[in-house]
Formats: sequence, C-alpha cells, structure tokens
Amino acid sequence: MSDDADWTVTGLLLHPGGQILVNLTATDGEDFYTMLSEIPDIARPAEGGPAEAAYEGQFWITALAQGPDGAVYACDADGHVHDNASGTWRVTPVAPDGLRAIACLPDGTVITGGTGGRVYRLDARGWRAMAPDLGIWINALAGQGAQDFAAAGDEGALWLWRGEGPGRRVDLPTDATFQDLLRDGAGYLVCGDNGALFRGAGEDWADLTATAHDLYEMARYGDEVWLACGEAGVGRLTDNGIEIVRDTFIAHGIRTAGRYAAFAGGPSVIRHDGEIWLRYSYG
Repeated sequence: MSDDADWTVTGLLLHPGGQILVNLTATDGEDFYTMLSEIPDIARPAEGGPAEAAYEGQFWITALAQGPDGAVYACDADGHVHDNASGTWRVTPVAPDGLRAIACLPDGTVITGGTGGRVYRLDARGWRAMAPDLGIWINALAGQGAQDFAAAGDEGALWLWRGEGPGRRVDLPTDATFQDLLRDGAGYLVCGDNGALFRGAGEDWADLTATAHDLYEMARYGDEVWLACGEAGVGRLTDNGIEIVRDTFIAHGIRTAGRYAAFAGGPSVIRHDGEIWLRYSYG
C-alpha cells in the first residue's frame, strides 16, 4: 500500500496510561490493507502518516479485543483471527464466512462471530462453533465468561447464553440493526441504528430509544455510559436520554481506560482525559 493511501481509523484499543493501538484500513476499491499502529503519546504533532506498524497485511481487520493478559485478538472479513498471544503474530482460519465481532471476556474466554451467524470460542483444542447458525449477522459480543455472554446483530436480534446449552433469543420491539453490546450489572445495554437502545436482563427490557442518531459503540467512562454517535459526535447516557458532549468530529468507535476515553472516526483518533481533547490525524 502506498505511503499516500487514504487511511480510515476503523477501531482502537486504549491503555490505562493513555497509549492507543489504532486499527487503520485502506482500500483501492478491490483489496483491503490493514495496519495496526501505536500512538504512544497523542500530545505529539498530530499531522502525518501512520507510525511504524506493529502489524500489517493485505486483509481487512473488522474488530479488535484485548485479553486480561494484554494479548491482542483481531478478526477479519475473510473469517480469520489474528493474535499475538504467543508473543508473535499468527493467523488462524476460524469461519468460512466473514467475522465482524470479537470479545475477550473477564474469565479469559475469547469469542468471535460474524456474517455466518455462528459464535466461535477459543479453547485448548482451538476454535470451535458453540451453537448452530443464529440466522443473523453477528455485530457485537459481550459478557462475563464462557457460560454468560450475549450476541447482537441484524433485525433487532439479541441472543443470551447462561450456562450450558444453546443461546436463547430475546424478542425486542425493534428491527434495527444492533451495533454494540455493553455489560451492565447483571444485564446488558444494546444499541444500534436510528438510536435503538435497550437495557435489561432475562425477559425484562426497557426501551431507552430517545434519539434518531445512529449509535455505534458504547463504553463505561467513570460512572457514566458514553456512546459513539456517528456524525452527531460523542454522547453520554442520562436519565433523560442521550446528551451530546462533543460534536466536533465523527465518532464510530469508543474505548475507555482509567481517566482516558478515545474515539475513532474517519482518518482521526481523538483522546479525552476528562478535561482536554487531543486529535491525531492520518490524513
């Protein structure tokens, strides 16, 4: 990929010390190229091309996750999982379809899923399918462990796993495409297109939809839930709905760690420390 490629920030991971691992994607209309690049200090000059790549190749990484041990896992549009858990990067074929979501759960479990509608779990034997095809594109995964997690995707689909056995679909009054899941106490928040937002557990769910903005990702920041609201910017969840706290950039991704929040949008990464907003641009 040429040095003057148009890079898009399609995801990120955030360290409690403020360092950021950025998922950059470029395409010529046919092939995709991904570069994982580190920003050790976003306060340095903000313009210029990507820093030296931590990992790169001719593939499209669609989601990133980091385990409790610091290992990075990434899934791609060709059904592979990339990880550096062994100290060097390796690529493992997992699914015959594209993968769109990956999660490292608190108990160390790693799960992934995507366009084929199956959830795959990594165990001592490798990657294996946990359930039959759910009949949806899986866009988000979250949970506490191998027997306590959720998957969300197209057409208002939300599936819950508790204990052994197959997951159970929750019937929510929407056909919106869900984009993200966030563990919320004993339950979840799930958000998506056209402001779709629900909170609940088991059979008890509240419809919190109060905006027409598409909602892409969520993260807990201090004692609040903040959201990447696309062209509307960054919002926070209040008792009265979603309040926009910053509308000067597009936000499609969010990660939080310690006192920091970081956002992905277009060719830029933005980091907030509770007071100052800093931007690093790749274009």
